[in-house]
Amino acid sequence: MKAGLSEELRLLDGMARDFALKELVEEREERDHYPFAPPWEEVLEKAREVGFFSVLLPEELGGAAEPVGALCLVLEEVCREDASLGGAVFTVALAQELMRLAGASERLREIFSGAGSLRDALLAFPSFHNPGDTPPSLAAAKGQDGWLLSGRAEYVVLGNLASRALLPARVEGGK
Repeated sequence: MKAGLSEELRLLDGMARDFALKELVEEREERDHYPFAPPWEEVLEKAREVGFFSVLLPEELGGAAEPVGALCLVLEEVCREDASLGGAVFTVALAQELMRLAGASERLREIFSGAGSLRDALLAFPSFHNPGDTPPSLAAAKGQDGWLLSGRAEYVVLGNLASRALLPARVEGGK
């Protein structure tokens, strides 16, 4: 047992451990071949249902009272059994946190208060590198109906499963 955890975090830790043992051990080897193997949407959907993709959101959107601690516990327990799901949880949490830090909390609320499907609850993001250390490979220009992106995104984690993506881009004429 981990010392010094609040009751909420202790319950979350136990739930994450139980989830990992029940849902992740079986077929782990097959999931390791993803994206060259069948998608594991059933496991992702179960992870969404128990709240793994929302721990960093504000509490009113299903987030945890102690979001960073909650994310760390979920990642520790999940990654112990299958780092693939941990990578997906981390990717969504990172994208959500970057949106929050950029002042897009209202947009997060719009997206996640009505996230009825797995695809709507996921945010794709190129989380394999530090966005602060890597210059964006995409450029954004204001178009008639929104923003137009040009360039190339090498690999966007969850890009084939999420209905939305957060993609770092240089804004033409801006910083």
